[in-house]
Amino acid sequence: MPFWRAFFLVIWLYPLYKRLQEDSTENNQTNKRIPVFLGVVCTLGYFLISVASQFDTAMPWAALYWLSPVLLLPWILYINARNSNYPEFQAFNDKWRVRHFV
Repeated sequence: MPFWRAFFLVIWLYPLYKRLQEDSTENNQTNKRIPVFLGVVCTLGYFLISVASQFDTAMPWAALYWLSPVLLLPWILYINARNSNYPEFQAFNDKWRVRHFV
């Protein structure tokens, strides 16, 4: 059910942020990549947009729902930066396969 998927989003999104923050601290001696404030704001924003879009399908919420992946951009950029150290894995994961279309 979409409501419960949005409700439990925090269970996996914020722990993902915390793991990336720990990884940044381990590799840089400080957390240079993902500030705590940004992690909290992105997690709450994504959660609120997901929940609100389930109750009201009016245009403003629908537009926000489609823009909500932008809130995941800090995580995506950090993961891509970390994966750039392993070009063989990045090349493997950049290929489209039949299972992606299925």
